[in-house]
Amino acid sequence: MKLYITIPGRGFSVNAAYTRNHALTAAARRWKLNFHKAMMQYADECALFSRAFCPYKHQVKMTIINKMPNLFTKDGRVSHASVDTDNLNKLTIDGIFSFLPAIDDCAVFPLFSDKAYSKEESIVIELELLEFTLPLNKAA
Repeated sequence: MKLYITIPGRGFSVNAAYTRNHALTAAARRWKLNFHKAMMQYADECALFSRAFCPYKHQVKMTIINKMPNLFTKDGRVSHASVDTDNLNKLTIDGIFSFLPAIDDCAVFPLFSDKAYSKEESIVIELELLEFTLPLNKAA
């Protein structure tokens, strides 16, 4: 089973999300609220995906592609404004799994993450249920 989600806007860097006191910044709170609103259109699909998941037989393959217009500077170097890919994943993953309450995000493996050029900013997410490929709780 697969679930495809596209969220308008860009991801939010985990480095900018928290204050020194480990509280969520106002900008991060706004981002989370907007992400939640965008996810509402996928609520029914998320419920079906969540019901199909069995923690004793499934893992979740996750692909996150952050589409953005500012990947490169005018002279062709990678732009610092494009943010490290791994910094963009944390809040996105937390936001997705708030709509999948039966699934803990520790079930995500493998995780693929990338950035891609696009005129419009968006976060494209694909989730796929896979049956475990490794033996579980077996003594070697």
